[in-house]
Amino acid sequence: VGPCGARVLTRRLQGRASLMRGEVAGSVDVDRPLPPSPRDWTSAEVVRWWLATSTAAVERINAEVAEAAAAGFAAAEQKKRLRVVLRGAEWPPRTKLGLSFEPPGLADAPPTAPPTLSRVTPRTPIADASPLIRRGTRLVGCRLALAQEEGAPPEGARSDAGESLTAGIDHRAGASDAPPGRSGLLAELRRGSLALTRVADALDAAESEATRAAEEVPRKLDDDAALLRAWVVGGEAAQEEERRRIARRTKEEVEAEAAGRAASVAVARARLDEARAVLARAAAAARQVELEITFEPAAFSRAEVPRVPRHFSGASRLGQGDGKAFMNAFADPERGLRSLIVACEGDTRVAETLFQALCALAGTTPRTAD
Repeated sequence: VGPCGARVLTRRLQGRASLMRGEVAGSVDVDRPLPPSPRDWTSAEVVRWWLATSTAAVERINAEVAEAAAAGFAAAEQKKRLRVVLRGAEWPPRTKLGLSFEPPGLADAPPTAPPTLSRVTPRTPIADASPLIRRGTRLVGCRLALAQEEGAPPEGARSDAGESLTAGIDHRAGASDAPPGRSGLLAELRRGSLALTRVADALDAAESEATRAAEEVPRKLDDDAALLRAWVVGGEAAQEEERRRIARRTKEEVEAEAAGRAASVAVARARLDEARAVLARAAAAARQVELEITFEPAAFSRAEVPRVPRHFSGASRLGQGDGKAFMNAFADPERGLRSLIVACEGDTRVAETLFQALCALAGTTPRTAD
């Protein structure tokens, strides 16, 4: 018993309870109609809607898959391929591809079969390219090439170590196709990832250096500007001292100050011109690097009921969300569908069904995945 009379338990209790609106897990009336506005739902009502809607969607999708398989459509859908072109000028600095692959021994396929994705990191350029790139998608092609620009030097920009940023990249478009098989595809993909990161990081560093060099160029400082600066730095006393110093200057001192200022400006402008030249070369090299990846979307297999998001199932350390948080997370016309695709582990069929149902409840126009 604590000092205030409260009883302190040092062991875990069996079961789980939710204190939101006095509801206790297991005591919710599942037959009670849901409130018409989803923003008025409790966390338990969010879970009820999620399970009921996703279960109905999964049953419908699985029936369609069985019908399509009986008609021979599954193989035709699996042959559709998706090509994604990643360019160095558009690649964010210090960013990886965000792709993880299944080990070769887990899949029922020979070691030389194309690698299969096990996870795609959300909010990366590849994940944003298409929702079809998800777990189960196969990597069937990879090509790293240097798209030579007219009038651009073949060696591109150079790093601080003096080495070319595009060294080792074939200058002929399409000439560096990866050899068939898992090892060849992954080696070419790793090579392309390093090339993208290399030119993107060099471009970002060159932009930062050019900005810093531009800020270091001295501004024109005449007598009035000097007086104003003295007042800002030291107040009226400093301004008066600066005024007396200006009045005591001789002609030779004025000329010496002007010459020194001109010399410092010349040095800073030369450094700025050099930084801008490096930036131009880095931008040209980044525009040349292109990585083309070819994916084969996963076959339309049977769907599964997705897990309830942690924030609404009581398993999140951030607390337990209600209907308002649920609508803010998944009913947004711009980001809601993509958030649902992540929550449904990449199954766009279930995610689009949930999104359309949420938009119908919210009275907004649903958007399909691109």
